[in-house]
Amino acid sequence: MAGSIMKTGRIGADASAAARVADEYTTLPLQNIANGGDTVLGHVPFIEKAQSRGASYFDIGNQWYVIEGRGGNPWVLNEAFLRDRVAAGDRILLSVPKGKIREGTYLQKEIEYLLDNGYQCVNQWALKPKG
Repeated sequence: MAGSIMKTGRIGADASAAARVADEYTTLPLQNIANGGDTVLGHVPFIEKAQSRGASYFDIGNQWYVIEGRGGNPWVLNEAFLRDRVAAGDRILLSVPKGKIREGTYLQKEIEYLLDNGYQCVNQWALKPKG
């Protein structure tokens, strides 16, 4: 499917072009996928929580700013990661309770994406696919 992570571990060409993200960055969303059924999202220190649980997480480090500096939109990589985790049916664990998500953050945008793509809140700390 165009715009999604393909079996080759790359983002479809239209997503890459739309974001003006260089080809060298298209595998970044896949670097921290554990395929254990859980993904951790959150404000820092979410990476430590994900690693301690053997869960997937999105982190491209300073490359986020490099992509922005080149006029690209790194959210496209974040969205590709989320698409991949939705397709996998991962349970989403939050590093902060839902009520502590800061307005206007990428975490808020990630939660909105998940809710728009078939997920529901289980409690203050988790989301899962509907059904």
